[in-house]
Parts: sequence; structure tokens; C-alpha cells
Amino acid sequence: MKQILIVSMLAAGLCGCSTAPLSFIVDRDVIDRTDIHRIPVRLVAIDGESVAFRPQPIAPGEHRMTFDAAPTTGYHIPVEKTYPMAILPCTYYYVAGDRANRLTPDWSLVIEETDPVGGCDAEKEMQKAGLHGKPNADAGSRIVSVASQ
Repeated sequence: MKQILIVSMLAAGLCGCSTAPLSFIVDRDVIDRTDIHRIPVRLVAIDGESVAFRPQPIAPGEHRMTFDAAPTTGYHIPVEKTYPMAILPCTYYYVAGDRANRLTPDWSLVIEETDPVGGCDAEKEMQKAGLHGKPNADAGSRIVSVASQ
């Protein structure tokens, strides 16, 4: 019984390698700890579908990402926001939030850093995602109404 389970898990893993996206959203952590207004955010949904993995794999292309941030003192409900993002293939996106001050519940999304995924072929990932052409390096920084640093 264990052998059947192991073989099926390996087969599922190998099948997933040919179709799995190789871009990732890394949330729930802050890289720039010197900024006192920087807060961790949590990825809740991509294109309206709930997410469960950390870091969250994502296909390249245009997506609507929903994030939330823990409430500040005196508030009990997290503030949830949705942002359109253009995701490049073979990229880790490290995201966080910025608050004007520690007392306001409102926040804005910040891409703190992007890193390449090692051993990843961007053109092949674009083909897997059903997108044609070469990846545009400027597209990854294109996020509507978001300050990126």
C-alpha cells in the first residue's frame, strides 16, 4: 500500500513539473525591517480563487491578487485589498504593506524585492502559460496603484 502511495505521489509530482508555473509570491514576511511602517501582508486569493501554498506558485501574465493585513490596535477586522499585477515568468515576488502610521488600518502594497528562480527558462514558462513572445522585463514592475521599492 505504501509503495502505491509513493509511486502515485511521484507521478503526480513529475506531471506537475511540466505544467507548474515557476513564479512565486512570497508573503507574510518583511525584508526591510528598518522601515517602521512596513507590515507583513497575506495573499488571500489570485483571480478570485483562494490560495493555500507558501510561497504561492503563479503562472506568468495578468492577475488580480487579493491581500490582507492584520488589523491595528483598536480594529478587529483585517483590511483586504485587491491589486492587478503583471507577473513575469521565473520570478520570486517578495511583497509587504506600507501604512502611513501605526494607528491607521489602511495600507498599500509594496513589492520589496524580486529575485530570479534558478534553473528556470522564461520562454518555456511563457509557453506553458499560453503566452507568446519573450517576457518583458518592464511588465513585472507594472502594478496599478502600488508603490514598489
